[in-house]
Amino acid sequence: MRTFQQNITRIERLRNSVTLQIISTAALIFVCYFIIGLQLAVVPTFVHLELGYNPVLAGLAISAQYVATLSSRPIAGRMADSVGSKRAASSGLLICTASGFFFFLSGWIEHDPLASLCVLLMSRLLLGLGESSVATGATVWGIGRVGAANTAQVISWSGIASYGALAVGAPIGLWLERNFGIGVIGALSVVLALGGFFGAWAI
Repeated sequence: MRTFQQNITRIERLRNSVTLQIISTAALIFVCYFIIGLQLAVVPTFVHLELGYNPVLAGLAISAQYVATLSSRPIAGRMADSVGSKRAASSGLLICTASGFFFFLSGWIEHDPLASLCVLLMSRLLLGLGESSVATGATVWGIGRVGAANTAQVISWSGIASYGALAVGAPIGLWLERNFGIGVIGALSVVLALGGFFGAWAI
């Protein structure tokens, strides 16, 4: 009986540990940036080789996401302050879901290069918006869960999650594109983003 109670106590301590609480919100950032990594590796070749556009437009398709991220960061910050960081992060994951759908659609209609490129640009813009909300919301949420005294740890784990996800996502994206086509990346993005959304509400 005493051993059982000790095990329960250990589980409760682990559940309430600062690191575990930080990782639970950093995982949402990992999901978002894993999706970014999946797509980032294949967009240039898709636009240039599959759709037949020049490298400038391929670069535009890449930079569209970052333009959207840069311009929407202030909005994401205000959203986290006004409606709460959890809702901001969750909304960002829903936006990433929409981005994945448009990414899938872009691959599905690649026989029409202009339409495919336009849909792809929409996907990239949405992904940039989603990135802003997830990164800002999850980071602020993590700080709120563990207190301002642990801000540095939250920021560190957020960085680990984002760069780690990019490093893992890019080669997986290339492998998926070569073996199954670009549409699979869009479908996987939808599944991952929805999983992150429901996971966020379970925290």
